[in-house]
Amino acid sequence: MRMIAMKDVVEIAAPERIRESSVQGLIAQRVLDVHFQPIVALDGATVYGHEALVRTPPGCLWSNPDALFAAARAQEISIELEIECVRIALERWASRAVSGKLFVNLSASALLAAIGMRGLQQTLELIRSLGVATASIVVELTEHEHVRDVEMLKTATAVLRRYGISMALDDFGDGRSSLRLWSELKPEIVKIDKYFTRDLATSGDKLQTMRALLQIADTFGSSLVAEGIETADELRVVRDLGIRFGQGYYLGRPEPTFSNSRADAAVALLSEHAEDVPAPQLLP
Repeated sequence: MRMIAMKDVVEIAAPERIRESSVQGLIAQRVLDVHFQPIVALDGATVYGHEALVRTPPGCLWSNPDALFAAARAQEISIELEIECVRIALERWASRAVSGKLFVNLSASALLAAIGMRGLQQTLELIRSLGVATASIVVELTEHEHVRDVEMLKTATAVLRRYGISMALDDFGDGRSSLRLWSELKPEIVKIDKYFTRDLATSGDKLQTMRALLQIADTFGSSLVAEGIETADELRVVRDLGIRFGQGYYLGRPEPTFSNSRADAAVALLSEHAEDVPAPQLLP
């Protein structure tokens, strides 16, 4: 029996280590995956859609999406990573023939890159080849502070809408978001940052903010998603305010497989008769 020297172990392991230390390597090897978190229609406790969230393979240097995207930015490959995540999400979505909407995340830079040159045609060809209906896709615009050319972004979103793809603003109110961008793009959906959902039942200021956002949404023709719902009280207040959609651990965690089921406690709560919540006061 041949004894394996320590240097042999190092030589065997080193190439794998090198590949895992490169985000480009992860993309090339196609070892990234996505999990799907449900977005629930609160008026009927039904699953409206799923958000695709990237996951790294076991043993990867970057154990969570934030670390992965930080590494991608450092390696100047963040746009390629974003587009790869969309490709994976589309493939997983198509393979399971899921109904409802598929929410995919893209920064403004990645969105412009995806539809620039031949990017749009290639993306549409991929969507068609997978049998995914463009009307089922919602692009969540992230990292709003990086939008330098709003007019170009408006043109890009108009192109997507011609093919039936909807737009959403992600994490509105997190300090990076822009009311001007909401006004200019008029997205079909705006996702309110979890900061405003947390402890909503006991915070008068957050309650008034949510009411004001509902008025703005009505003005611009958008529907709201309350993110980060983690308790029964938060879900109850969000529902009673009339916010159309909710997302968070209380409704369903990200999972590798799709599910049209919600947590039993959430379904029971949403089936209750809504409490009387004072109507929002009109802003002057």
